[in-house]
Parts: sequence; structure tokens; C-alpha cells
Amino acid sequence: MMSRVREMCVAFHEDEGAVVATEYLLLLILIACMGMAAAIQFGRTSQTKFGETGVALGNNQEFGLPQSN
Repeated sequence: MMSRVREMCVAFHEDEGAVVATEYLLLLILIACMGMAAAIQFGRTSQTKFGETGVALGNNQEFGLPQSN
């Protein structure tokens, strides 16, 4: 049993296709994380800008902001 596991580990280690696939997977995960971070930051910036625009136009109720005097 142990020799079978060892053979599988050696075969996986020697298979360069598996190494390349792992590298691409890590790269894909990194790109996905950066995309999510950019989307979150863009959402926060947009929310702030729309809120500021609503205050400037006097449509405070529509954005759920307190009335300015």
C-alpha cells in the first residue's frame, strides 16, 4: 500500500504538466483576488460619489442621507 502511494507521488512529481497546471491555478487565483479587490474599491468609491452628488443636488432622502440645513 505504501509503495503504491510513493509511486503515485513520484509520478505526480515527475509530471511537468501537473506543475504547469498548478502554476496556472495559482496565477488564476491571484488574478481573481485582485479583480475582487478592485471591484470592492470601485463600489466604495461609487457609493461615496453618488452620495456626494445627492447632497449637492438636495436629493438627500433618495440616498438615505440626513437632511442638510
